[in-house]
Amino acid sequence: MDEALTDSECIRHFEVTTGVEVVVNGDESRTRLARQVIEHQEMLSAQSVRLLEASMRDRGAFNLSSVEVFAASAPNSGDFLFRYTFTAERDPHEYGYTYFEVYFACREPPSQLFSPHKFTVGFW
Repeated sequence: MDEALTDSECIRHFEVTTGVEVVVNGDESRTRLARQVIEHQEMLSAQSVRLLEASMRDRGAFNLSSVEVFAASAPNSGDFLFRYTFTAERDPHEYGYTYFEVYFACREPPSQLFSPHKFTVGFW
């Protein structure tokens, strides 16, 4: 017998006008966080790309594919992540099965509101 999801287990998906998928886990407070993240998407994405480019040996383009807001803040994962694909200039197919995730944590003023604190590389 399936149990109903509680509000804290709720998962919502939507797509912003740029085609980026947004996944929100948790209660309404996490939906409010997702709205803030989308409002600051350009700035956060620029921060993410600078961080990723600093560690890449290849030149190319990072493409934001999704944003995921976690159900709760955690020390190791933060509050949300931006997930990217990468297209290398020299070989557009070389990174076809690779994704890059940049994790952000929410901070209290006077610090910057959202701060990247780690990134991971994974394979589909």
